[in-house]
Amino acid sequence: MNINEAIQQFRDYMIVQKGFSPKTITAYSSDLTRFADYLANRDNLSLVENIKTQDIVSYLSFLTYPDKNKKPILVVSRARKIASIKSFFNFLRKRKIIEISPAEDVSIPKLPQQEPSYLTINEYQKLLTVIAETASPFFKLRDLAIMSLFISTGIRVSELVNLKIKDVDFDYQTIKVKRKGNKQQTIPLNDDMAELLHQYLNVRPETEKDNLFISKKGNGVRANTVYCLVKKYLDLAGLDKNKKGPHLLRHSCLTALLSKGVDLPTIQAIAGHRSIQTTTKYLHIQSKQIREAVSKIDLRKEKI
Repeated sequence: MNINEAIQQFRDYMIVQKGFSPKTITAYSSDLTRFADYLANRDNLSLVENIKTQDIVSYLSFLTYPDKNKKPILVVSRARKIASIKSFFNFLRKRKIIEISPAEDVSIPKLPQQEPSYLTINEYQKLLTVIAETASPFFKLRDLAIMSLFISTGIRVSELVNLKIKDVDFDYQTIKVKRKGNKQQTIPLNDDMAELLHQYLNVRPETEKDNLFISKKGNGVRANTVYCLVKKYLDLAGLDKNKKGPHLLRHSCLTALLSKGVDLPTIQAIAGHRSIQTTTKYLHIQSKQIREAVSKIDLRKEKI
């Protein structure tokens, strides 16, 4: 099978059967198209049946040590490209288009552990105060509800912008979100969050759209709009963080849960993490907090 035809079949598979987000589909498709372009300059590699492990290794070497006019691909980007290629060939093997995946023995580089950036309780309370004091009357309750929903439930921005009014259940104080892979999950709301959403819906303009959060034109808010909102209010609050997107607020929620003694499996369920290993990175934060607390204990004798 021609590799470009195979990539299109894999793309259809990601959309229809796996339900991947548009962002993931675009990233995987781009990675594989670039891989196909590289192979197009090599003999007899337009057919997936002819691609060998060494061809993949050569491509990765090319990414790591490109010609002098190009910068090397960062390790994080290389790791994602390898993951894309491995997923692609696993798909072809399961479809019996190939017998053995040539990417099976290709290892994904180990990524350096980075502690997620987050807001402390005092910081996110300051953020909400700034929104209440600076937002225009039209957007105040909407923006407060958006930021508070991130902080109180830890949902992702893709999940938030896809929320519909019908997804909010005030009787049971829950919201229904669509997780990765089109999986539905019901998340409880605390009393304050439920009341804030109730207040927002009371002033939300009537529109043909059933999106929970809407723009001034009556359309559903977009992810880029939410990113800009988070950055704007963080800047207004004087909160200088390495990252200033919605993920910062998601991390703030999960970190707050851990600091209050919530166990990792529960945090994993709230976050919608597929693997507990993803959740364990928050342990590094807790360890750092403990170390900082212990360092404040002074055992030196006072001078007489």
